[in-house]
Amino acid sequence: MKFLQRLLFSLIGYSLVFWQLNLHFNELAANIVKGSFSIEGAPMAYIILAALLSLINSLVKPILMLVSLPLRWITLGVFSLVINAALLWLLQEVATLVPADIALHVEHWQTYIVIGVILSFVNGFLHWFER
Repeated sequence: MKFLQRLLFSLIGYSLVFWQLNLHFNELAANIVKGSFSIEGAPMAYIILAALLSLINSLVKPILMLVSLPLRWITLGVFSLVINAALLWLLQEVATLVPADIALHVEHWQTYIVIGVILSFVNGFLHWFER
């Protein structure tokens, strides 16, 4: 039951965040970052991307966090931003393999970092909320 509750919170939370980022990120971050962020596809694209991100966060992120432990210690945790950006890049690559008609476009490395920070805040909030 707890697994389904966590999965439901993740799907709803990430879907809402992707929706809001798609609507407002390019306007708000125009002066901060060089790149752009967009999601193309039906409204179901947000749910599919949220499911993929939840899967990547549960399977790939723990491995990357363990492997990069010395770097995270040396940089006092700042390397986690690079890991989050890499996971967003992986999400973009995996989204191209999905047979659904969706596309996730992230244009510049600064955009990967900023979106990664936003998604990590959402991830932390979702974990805090489910407890």
